[in-house]
Amino acid sequence: MKYNLFNIKITINEILISIVLSATVILFIKYVDIIVLGSLILIAILYYKESVLIPGIIIIFLSATGPSVEKARDFITIGGLGVLVFLFLKKNGFDFHRHTRIPAEVIYLVAYIFISIIISTLFTGINFNSLAAFVRLLIYFLLCYILFSSIADTKMVQKYIISLLIASIILSISVYLEIASAGISNFIIEGQLTRFAGSYGNPNYVGMLLLITISLAMSMFWGSKVNKGQKIFLWLILLNNIIIMMVINSRAAIIGVLLSVSFILYNMNRKVLAKAAIISFAVIGILLLIPAFQDLLSLFIRLDTVGQREYFWNAGLGMISDNPIFGVGPDMFPSKFYNYLPSSASYLVEIANNGVKPSPHNFILFFTSEMGVFGFVGALYLFGLFFYMGFKSIIRFKGNEPEYYLMAVTMTGIGIGVFFRSFYEVDGVLTYGYITRDLAFWLIFIIQIFIYQRGKVKNFSDKNAIVI
Repeated sequence: MKYNLFNIKITINEILISIVLSATVILFIKYVDIIVLGSLILIAILYYKESVLIPGIIIIFLSATGPSVEKARDFITIGGLGVLVFLFLKKNGFDFHRHTRIPAEVIYLVAYIFISIIISTLFTGINFNSLAAFVRLLIYFLLCYILFSSIADTKMVQKYIISLLIASIILSISVYLEIASAGISNFIIEGQLTRFAGSYGNPNYVGMLLLITISLAMSMFWGSKVNKGQKIFLWLILLNNIIIMMVINSRAAIIGVLLSVSFILYNMNRKVLAKAAIISFAVIGILLLIPAFQDLLSLFIRLDTVGQREYFWNAGLGMISDNPIFGVGPDMFPSKFYNYLPSSASYLVEIANNGVKPSPHNFILFFTSEMGVFGFVGALYLFGLFFYMGFKSIIRFKGNEPEYYLMAVTMTGIGIGVFFRSFYEVDGVLTYGYITRDLAFWLIFIIQIFIYQRGKVKNFSDKNAIVI
């Protein structure tokens, strides 16, 4: 069965404007005076509609990061949020009856998270980090609501997805530039793989974005109106993202992609899944007979780094043991980490000197160590609700609304991959409102909510669905 999911009706001008606005901020922010850039944003607000500005802002939020734009990042965030709030109020005003309703299940989740933060903060001692986390998350969820309320139909969903793909391409380009600058000869140094990450500087975040975009690109092949040119475009995106995934060498993201794509194939075409599995196992089995491939595989697996992560896991478990009910406080793991670090691992203190915040490398451990039992429940609640909505939508649309069925399968598959990754990485799920880290997954969550909400409508039929 084919699915009408790639009938792109976004004009070339809209795509070009989004890319130009994004590239201007990302590439030239350190050379552009704030007044000039502010003028460009004002002109954009006056002359271009939200269907252009919102995707462009998403691309900027996801891509404008790293040392080159670090000083301007706050301005970028404030400017982007300001534009989104302006567009929202221009469209809806302060008439709350006109505002998009959120499913009650999502409201309960958000309320629970905020209540958990408040309780943990009150009982662990009010401090700047926890208060800042609360305010930052409040602003972040406001951003998520504005993005959710902007989805009038599946056309905007499609633009969100394209924004994710464009952001992955921009970050990929920055990775290629980093490799070119460092030189191929530096790809392996002293028997260790060099992990390039482009402008972001964190290969694990890039892996999160690639996990999402590889799954999205794969699902597009089930579109009923995918022409040869679009298929070539999709293959190029897939090939590019797979190459970058290998270069950044994010193990959790790689396995997450395999789980996500396997779930999508299992629901869409099990024969293709079976063939892909057989071929993959056969090829890997043959390659394992080659000593050079064995050496390369050992470099990719990086077993030597697993021991380092035990220090972070043990620190998280130690905090939970000492503070099982309320944790150490929201956003307090980094400052408490060194109290649980043994002298044998004192070399990890260099992490703080390099400006990198330590984390327990496990999302559930992260929430639990900082907010105790409330955080543990909150972490499970978040993913539980995501999968609840996903599987309810899959059951609801299977056999009667193929467009929405594919959307539900794709978003749920991505959620499975992200859930697995969350056992090894914290960034990318919910880190108290850091937009660059978390927005990619929450765009998927927003789309999942949109699908679920549509599925609750009796006798629902959307003949104009043009998603992914």
